[in-house]
Amino acid sequence: MSDSSLIGKPIRRLDAVSKASGQHLYPSDFAAEGMLYLKVLRAKHPHAEIVSINTEAARNLPGVVRVLTAADIPGTNGYGLVVPHQPVLCDKKARHAGDAIAIVAAETEQLARQACQLIEVTYTILPLLVDPETALLPEAPKLHDEGNLCAEINLGHGDIDRGFADADLVFDTIYRTGAQEHAFLETEAGGAYYDEKGVLTVIAGGQNPFNDHRQIAPVLNLENDRLRVINPPPGGAFGGKEDISVQIFLALATYHTRRPCKMVLSREESIACGTKRHPTRFAIKTGVTRDGMLTAARISILSDAGAYMALSGAVLGQSAEHCCGPYHFPHTEINARAVYTNNGNSSAFRGFGNPQAAFAIELQMDAMADALGMDKLAFRRKNVITPETETGIGHGHRVTSRMSINQVLDAVEKGPLYQQHRIGEYRQSNQTPWIKTGIGVSTIWQGYGIGANLNDNATARVELLANGRYHLTVSCPDLGQGNTTALTQIAAHELNCGMAQIDITIGDTAGPNSGSSNASRTTCFVGSAVIGAVGELKRKILERAAVDANPADPMNLTGDAFFLKGEWIPRDQFAAAHGPISAEYEYSPRQTDAIVIGIPHYHYGYGAQAIKVDVDTLTGEITVQEIENYLDAGKVINPSAAEGQAEGGLVQGLGYALYEKLMRKEGVVINPRLSTYIIPSIMDVPAKLRTILLEEAEPLGPYGARGIGEITLTPVAPAILDAVYDAIGVRFSSIPLTPEMILNALATQQDSE
Repeated sequence: MSDSSLIGKPIRRLDAVSKASGQHLYPSDFAAEGMLYLKVLRAKHPHAEIVSINTEAARNLPGVVRVLTAADIPGTNGYGLVVPHQPVLCDKKARHAGDAIAIVAAETEQLARQACQLIEVTYTILPLLVDPETALLPEAPKLHDEGNLCAEINLGHGDIDRGFADADLVFDTIYRTGAQEHAFLETEAGGAYYDEKGVLTVIAGGQNPFNDHRQIAPVLNLENDRLRVINPPPGGAFGGKEDISVQIFLALATYHTRRPCKMVLSREESIACGTKRHPTRFAIKTGVTRDGMLTAARISILSDAGAYMALSGAVLGQSAEHCCGPYHFPHTEINARAVYTNNGNSSAFRGFGNPQAAFAIELQMDAMADALGMDKLAFRRKNVITPETETGIGHGHRVTSRMSINQVLDAVEKGPLYQQHRIGEYRQSNQTPWIKTGIGVSTIWQGYGIGANLNDNATARVELLANGRYHLTVSCPDLGQGNTTALTQIAAHELNCGMAQIDITIGDTAGPNSGSSNASRTTCFVGSAVIGAVGELKRKILERAAVDANPADPMNLTGDAFFLKGEWIPRDQFAAAHGPISAEYEYSPRQTDAIVIGIPHYHYGYGAQAIKVDVDTLTGEITVQEIENYLDAGKVINPSAAEGQAEGGLVQGLGYALYEKLMRKEGVVINPRLSTYIIPSIMDVPAKLRTILLEEAEPLGPYGARGIGEITLTPVAPAILDAVYDAIGVRFSSIPLTPEMILNALATQQDSE
């Protein structure tokens, strides 16, 4: 890459000034003349039959324009990204406390809220299912006609009994991870209106406007061209805006009232009713020889899906695919199940099932290495997968894309923290005797893209307008990760022009379908589509130039002019005569043959972390002192954006490991505020935080880039728990790891001495 290239430069984000100055308009800023405000009445009980709904008092309240129930749905009363079985408005049964029963559209938000309180619903309470294991018992009540098993995946290879017979040591542990709230700065929000052509237009925070469109249209019984969905840049998403939240309510209310409508969830409603990371139980039994070779892994995964499918099957698949880590077990048996319960709804969250899997397998690897007296990284290096060895899922799957796990291990091993860990002097250096210091490590792999046998194509459009400017259009919204900047960098590099000469439109079904902003895919897959679209545009420019130039003549594009027929023609002059010229390109990423839908991936990213903590043995508090984050990003498109993504993921990982504990009582969230659901603040982030971007180029990515949006969250929790063990000699197998857990373990340890 030449020095003049925009690729690899720390370009300031295109939206930096507008966001910093407060000028950026988020979905919650939607405003229109004559706008109505919406509120939703949610189910009072997490599992109940609905006997009757009386809306008369609410409808008669002055200022209330419409009260909608299931009877007002003109099409199908159901939605879902995979299975459309979640009711838009419940009329027969509620399956969790976030289920919607009625929508109120009123002249003010206060009136809408007041009207919801006037709606009378009569329930018959049904038995509650809040434990996935209980939900699988034959006598358990069925939440759905087909039963309570949401999804099941069975994988593996070899002879598991032989594998354990070959082992000198066997380790059998149960690991548990909790629910996690997305805690985006902007809650679920948006607006809807009819445009001048009579097209119902929904503007809302989402991660794929085409997925929203696909779910909204059948509910309203609308032809596709009578509905438009726009996903403008929201105040964060992290997977929590993949599923429908406010979109259908907005569309339905505008459909009936013919007036613009706005809806913004309160923080309490967002936490109580929004989707969460799946709570998961991993039972792992592994075998290893005395010389440190893995022999077998039997892994059972039990995931709490909540009330509806959402993306539980896909998340379960990611957990199953990654549950053996980037390590070779000659014999494996994997059984993974997601189970319906009345515990809200679980769905996508950054990492998509891998944080749960990595937590379990990485701690298991640490326990085996320590029992063998082996260096933790040496043990991992001895067992990492290679292109010649099958991954844990079996079925002949091998990683054929470029692997860099050994380079990552080399980097973390040479880093300052791991060198400290080997010397061990930090254990004696603390001046306060009740503060114990430890250093932990974890390694990680993460498939990016949505996986085998799923349409992961991305289409981009690039235009030369008549005024001489370029216009780039993609549908994947920018959720805050900066993909508009990265994609514009790529386009400008390919067009050999400055970024200021390119306008970009994102997140709109009026443009080409670029797929979702998820699965760490946008820069790699959509970026490849942008490269292809620019190539098509260049070809079309040459074709158009044939009117007055010989197509065989060389053509060159620079910032301001085209070299045609031996002379430079100003771009705006050429565009005025021949524009506009538009080109689209659909990129199809390489995929593997499907073992299960979404499994396995073709593309993987690799990383490792070393983390230093202090444990206060008097209070149980854990303070993260230092983090080294080693990340193979392939060729880095924008270093500052990559570091920002990495650090954001790290902070979410800190919350997952130490602070974020969603509490439910009989299926109902009892800490639905940020005063009681604790997330990390800047005070919890260590001043010594280094992200080391390795650049082992992935030939399949644009310029060699890899997807990195999710991977840095995943290793944090196991690295912290490994560091805690290094500090106080106690192993923990569940998160979040609270001070109470530390104190109880220390007390037990003291009693046994």
